[in-house]
Amino acid sequence: MNRRDIRGLDIGMLRTFDALMREKSVSRAAERLFLSQPAVSASLNRLREVFDDPLFTRTGHGVLPTERAHALAPQVQKVLAGLAGLLEADQPFDPASSNRIFRIAGSDHASRMLLPALSRTLIELGSSIRLVWVPPGTWSLAEHLHKGELDLAVIARIQTPREFEWQVLYEDSYVYVMRKDHPRAGEAVTLDSFCEVPQVFRATAPRCSTTSSTRRWPPAAGSGLRRSP
Repeated sequence: MNRRDIRGLDIGMLRTFDALMREKSVSRAAERLFLSQPAVSASLNRLREVFDDPLFTRTGHGVLPTERAHALAPQVQKVLAGLAGLLEADQPFDPASSNRIFRIAGSDHASRMLLPALSRTLIELGSSIRLVWVPPGTWSLAEHLHKGELDLAVIARIQTPREFEWQVLYEDSYVYVMRKDHPRAGEAVTLDSFCEVPQVFRATAPRCSTTSSTRRWPPAAGSGLRRSP
């Protein structure tokens, strides 16, 4: 195969390359593309022939991009973005006919609030849209959105992100639970009473945010109040 002949490339191969660069794993790249691992491996072999380079070498934890792969990555991303823009230019979004994959970051609570109704709507429309729900982690949400690794994020409105479009989907409130015979049961909750009562917090994973700062609730700045341990 002539590695300088553009006919040796197709969009599927470029998407495979991009997925491998992002995931650093054949299995995760296959999941990202909704393909089988053999299909991704076959596409990688074709990429190696075209570019005459291994592109990705196997490690104990996945695959590692070669220098050639790192050099190609920005160009591949630019080509894929250009193709996406070409296909979507002047075309209104129609969920009934779309087959896009949307990657959404959010907590389990947000998924329970949104996914059932959204899934029913897509089924009723006969849509081929696929939704990938990504749980929060220690990674930067803003960076993943900027890179296009996420399409949407459903997070608490701690701070309005200036660099992203946003919309309020629903409003929720904090609650805390105590036993029926607790001395404070039935009392109105104030900031003072909240801080006075010993508390237990349950967390399953670090929260992801559009900022790198960590914020505490309730805000204690200027109040001189601290939660009781």
